Amino acid sequence: GLYAELIRNRSFEDATTLVSWTTVTQSTSAVTASIETTDLLNAAQTQALKLAVTKASPTARAGIYNSGFWGINAVSGRQYQLTFFAKCDAAFTGTITASLESSAGVKYAQAAVSGLTTDWQKFSCTLTSTGNDANARFVLSTTSAGTLWFDVVSLFPPTFNNSPNGMRPDLAQMLADLHPKFMRFPGG
Repeated sequence: GLYAELIRNRSFEDATTLVSWTTVTQSTSAVTASIETTDLLNAAQTQALKLAVTKASPTARAGIYNSGFWGINAVSGRQYQLTFFAKCDAAFTGTITASLESSAGVKYAQAAVSGLTTDWQKFSCTLTSTGNDANARFVLSTTSAGTLWFDVVSLFPPTFNNSPNGMRPDLAQMLADLHPKFMRFPGG
């Protein structure tokens, strides 16, 4: 589509079960994911993701991944803008690693996110891919035990006119080149 968002079901509102999100573990780590319907980000949200990490270590991460809409196109050198809201329980003292990676776990881009508290906060970072993979996936993982909540997870490649939450540049430019008189473009 015209909208450049890469994460499918980014607000966890598509169903009462997890749609497009799958847990990921390594070695002896253990995690369960579920839909949360209480103590949400705001009144407009009806669901969030609850991630209960019961066992994790520096050599055994636990988390969740999203393959987007039929795979996320990781392009070497391309920057992806990530934003999400998160909170944790008092037992969680670790960091979150956000990454773009292959289905086998080869990382093309990653960033560490720290400073989670028991209150909802917005986090932002830039992921720069070092590899090419048309079927990459987006992963949120940790090496610490505890409970985490996520909502409105958003990942964007470069957009038309570098607009936040913008449109795909290839399709938007084709529309702009038509010089349409029947609509305002972009927007309106």
